[in-house]
Amino acid sequence: DPVESDVQSWFSTDSLLAVRFVESGNEALQKQRSLGRASITERVAEEIALVQAAADTILTENQDLVLRSGPCDGAVFVLPTVLEACAEQETELCTAARAPADSSRYTFVDSPEEVWEWRDIRPWTPPVPLQAGPTGLDGGRTIAYARVGNVVLTVAFAPLLEARSEITPAALFRYEQTNQALALNFDHPDIVFTPGLAVRAALPQPLADEERYLLHFGAPGDPDTVWEAEAGTGQPLEASLPLTAAHALRLRAGEPLILTAVRGGSADPVYSIALGRELQAEAVDALLTYMTSGLNDDLKRLAPPTG
Repeated sequence: DPVESDVQSWFSTDSLLAVRFVESGNEALQKQRSLGRASITERVAEEIALVQAAADTILTENQDLVLRSGPCDGAVFVLPTVLEACAEQETELCTAARAPADSSRYTFVDSPEEVWEWRDIRPWTPPVPLQAGPTGLDGGRTIAYARVGNVVLTVAFAPLLEARSEITPAALFRYEQTNQALALNFDHPDIVFTPGLAVRAALPQPLADEERYLLHFGAPGDPDTVWEAEAGTGQPLEASLPLTAAHALRLRAGEPLILTAVRGGSADPVYSIALGRELQAEAVDALLTYMTSGLNDDLKRLAPPTG
């Protein structure tokens, strides 16, 4: 790859210049190193942009395929059901199902009940300051991941940023009340923020005749609801929502967030998926601390005020 070769060449050249600088103390060598670093950084950024543009084109042209194949990505398959469906067709999945012990790409179980035994719950990720990324602002968040069977739930705690010119007075008042209660300082003239959650769950269709989903603290039978959504939309559950100060404090205290499927007017719980608590309190506390001052300064640097 020519870009990889260019990067390798830069590393070798910069290493030699560094040794020469240590030996001579010639500041001109440091300037040459800075120019070389800027040049290779620009070269890599240009290549990333080209690759991203090509990927976006492919995804746009195959959007329907991407949406239909999404639920099968990383799925656990029930072997007898797959073999029944493969009786009169031949696909890569069918070939794997006929010799499941030899398959490294697909996971098979013998019954639907066994699907629910597959669990993957990960710690909350350590947050890093907000920074410029290849496609916009990056960082400034902590993410929790839980998978039970074929249901993947991710929740990101992060500052919810909005243009000041586009937010309603009522929403702005709520944001300011929350920020004041949490002692979060923010005075960007063009952008407003408040602590929020980005939620995504792979639940396009009900799994047990549920009618709604609740994201909540507390027991499923007596939830303190943070967000709710209808079941059976045909799309993954997705939302970006502001948090109240009380919910942000419960999150910082390490209380687990739970997604519960319910049916009926009495909110009868059908099943629940709980996010893990490992590193939750530490990550959320670190991010709230960053929101008290560091976020304000970083955002002014990354998105300078226009006024």
